[in-house]
Amino acid sequence: MDPLDAQPLSLVRRRLVMLCAVLGIVLAGLDGAIANIALPTIAHAMQCSDMLTVWIVNGYQVAVAVSLLPAAAFSEMLGLRRVYAFGLALFTVASLACALSGSIGWLIVGRVVQGLGGACMAALSGALVRAIYPRSMLHSSYAIIALAVAISAAVGPTLAALVLAVAPWPWLFLINVPIGLIAVPLFLRVAPHGAAFDASSAPQDGGLFDWRGTLLNAGVFGAGVLG
Repeated sequence: MDPLDAQPLSLVRRRLVMLCAVLGIVLAGLDGAIANIALPTIAHAMQCSDMLTVWIVNGYQVAVAVSLLPAAAFSEMLGLRRVYAFGLALFTVASLACALSGSIGWLIVGRVVQGLGGACMAALSGALVRAIYPRSMLHSSYAIIALAVAISAAVGPTLAALVLAVAPWPWLFLINVPIGLIAVPLFLRVAPHGAAFDASSAPQDGGLFDWRGTLLNAGVFGAGVLG
């Protein structure tokens, strides 16, 4: 019997965990899309070149790409609860830092940190679904995740245009902060305890975290994205 069927979550608690997973995906997806629309506005406001401004997008994308597999590996050692909550909190703090940045350099740094947090959420959203839903409900729950990805990509440019029509560009990042402040404590409260969420185990080969493999992964994925 599926262990998740043996110890089911209440419907309300399962939906709240799912809400946190969807919020993480939507935040990461929206931020990847809205920045593209805001590049000309930010370049004009900060009086910087287009070549430098484009790293607001590149920095985020590269950080996400090189961090996906390490985030998944850390979740196996530290548990889904810690890594996902850390990613969501890091994304929230980085969003505030982006909004308050006074130079293009600090904005790019903030976007890179945002990408690290976004990678944790993107890499673990599927694992969260698998940990809270029985096998008989996985198809519908993964459909919700796919819908969240599609909606965030489709709505991002429109939302960015609406925000820029009534407010300066920092509000593109500030709108993430209240959502994160609600989602982080909510997730820590409703995420169940168990092997998947709180496990602390060494990798299967019995060694420590594979830093060499992580660096190779970062080099290959980073070069691929830049290329």
